[in-house]
Amino acid sequence: MKTSSEASMAAARSATQKETQTRQAEEERKVAKSDRTRKHHRIRFPFPRPRNLQRDDIVMVEEDSVKQAVLGTSVGNFMEWFDFGIYGYLTVVMTTVFTKGIPNSLGVLIMLLGFAVSFLARPLGGFILGPLGDRIGRQKVLFITMSVMAVSTSLIGALPSAAQIGLWAPVPLYVLKMIQGFSTGGEYAGAATYVSEFSPDRRRGFFSSWLDVGSY
Repeated sequence: MKTSSEASMAAARSATQKETQTRQAEEERKVAKSDRTRKHHRIRFPFPRPRNLQRDDIVMVEEDSVKQAVLGTSVGNFMEWFDFGIYGYLTVVMTTVFTKGIPNSLGVLIMLLGFAVSFLARPLGGFILGPLGDRIGRQKVLFITMSVMAVSTSLIGALPSAAQIGLWAPVPLYVLKMIQGFSTGGEYAGAATYVSEFSPDRRRGFFSSWLDVGSY
């Protein structure tokens, strides 16, 4: 037979255990409710959140280096677009050379089609030469693009005319125009990135705008 004191102690322990279980269940319900609320109000980003800048991410550049980068890329951009745009000024002359025997209006359209094929190749130049600049350096890529543009322009002047190979004359011209477009697409994207990397945060847009000065 249990004494009255033992019975009361057992009842007290049972009540304490029930109270503890009730408190734990209540806390678990609060935590679960809080998790559901956070998940409901959480903003979902399509891309991972950007990390905070570290000390190694900050690059100090001297003002003279910024000026050299802007001047070099502007001159290079001018050379690229000069070679690219001179084609438009010489369209009439090139029509008589590469489309001889074709009505003049149709010949002009065939020559202007060279602009179209060159612009088709520009995105490809950016896709390929942009990552290449990350690997080997943007200065090397800019040198490559300017060299490719100069060689392509020189080869256009050495192409055979329609009087020599007939209606096949525009075909090698289109190939060289596509190479020019490929070079221009990679040059402009690389030059813009190159200037942005050298420019201070507060004047990055100003220095990058000088690339358009070179193209106009």
